[in-house]
Parts: sequence; structure tokens; C-alpha cells
Amino acid sequence: MNAHSFGSLPRLLATALLALLSLGAAAHKPSDAYLSLDARGQRIEQRLDIALRDLDRELDLDADADGRLTWGEVRGRWPEIEALAMAAVTVRAGERACASAGAGPAMLDTHTDGSYAVLTRTLACDGEVRSVSVDYRLFARSDPAHRGIVRWSGAEGTAPLIAVLGPSSPAQRFGTGPDGDVQAAGFLSFLREGLHHIAIGLDHILFL
Repeated sequence: MNAHSFGSLPRLLATALLALLSLGAAAHKPSDAYLSLDARGQRIEQRLDIALRDLDRELDLDADADGRLTWGEVRGRWPEIEALAMAAVTVRAGERACASAGAGPAMLDTHTDGSYAVLTRTLACDGEVRSVSVDYRLFARSDPAHRGIVRWSGAEGTAPLIAVLGPSSPAQRFGTGPDGDVQAAGFLSFLREGLHHIAIGLDHILFL
């Protein structure tokens, strides 16, 4: 996974996350996905990484039931994977949802806990994107423990914001201006969910 820099991550938060990692290294990996949103003028570049194990559970991708997924099995079901993933994320700038302006190629990436499908697309919004509302509902009906770790990058020179979304709290607003409340909500949400998961995982820290 390509690590993203979070800028000046508070030392206390980083220490807490590392402590959680050391305490829960042997625990079962929870179901998490990673959503990156990068605002660029009137467009947003979106990337969503979803664990193949979660997609297999949802879509039964292992066609020959041999207990392992091949690239052919995944690639052959990519339209279904893409439909599931993209329907789960709605991004609004103002009152209107940003429209898909094209999807990227099918890709896989390797995280510390296995292989992930990587789905990318460009979103076209009305006017320059200064703030967005994100609605995240991946696996909302089938896995109440699933969480989406969202990283929002706004205007150049502003720190990225982090939030953890899931079935019980699927929506979050992100702003690119000096909005301390929004940024604080992201930090507290991430730390709270880390405590809930116990084993927060190295990928969570790299994602910052």
C-alpha cells in the first residue's frame, strides 16, 4: 500500500495508535476498507481499497471453491465488484452529489493483511470543491462491524482529515478551510474506533 503523509500528526495520537498495535498484534483483523478523497479544483480523485476476503464473502468470488482467489476469478467479476463499491460511496459538494467522470482500471494492492481490490474514479462536482459530505455504506447490511477509514485531502496547504465511518455512523462532512471542529472529529473518531477494534493494524497507521 502506498503510504500517505498526514503532515503534523499529534504525537499523543501516534503514541496511542502504536500502543494499540502492540497490544493487539495477535488479534483477529477486523473488516476495514480504505477510502481516499483528493480534491483538485472541481474534481475529486477517489480511491477505495477493499479486502478480497470481504469481497469473496459478499460476492462468492472463488468460482472453483478451492479456497484461494486467482486474478482471473477477481477480474472476471470486476463489474460486480465495481458496482458494489461505487454504490456504497456518495460524495456531495453542496446540495448535489458529485458525478462519476470515469473509472480507473482494475487493480490489486497488497496490504499487511492480504490482497485488496483497488477501485479508482474521478468525481466531477459543481464548482470548486471546498467542503464535501461523504456517505459510506459498504457492507452496511451484511457486516455491522465493518469500518471505512476515510482520508480527505482538501486545498493545498491544509492538513488531511481522517474519519472512521460504518453502519452506525455512515456520514461525515469534511471542510478544507480552518475548521477545527471537523478535524477534531476525525481524530477522535479514529482513536475511538482504534480502541473498539483493539488491533488497529499497521495499515491504519500507514494510511495516515
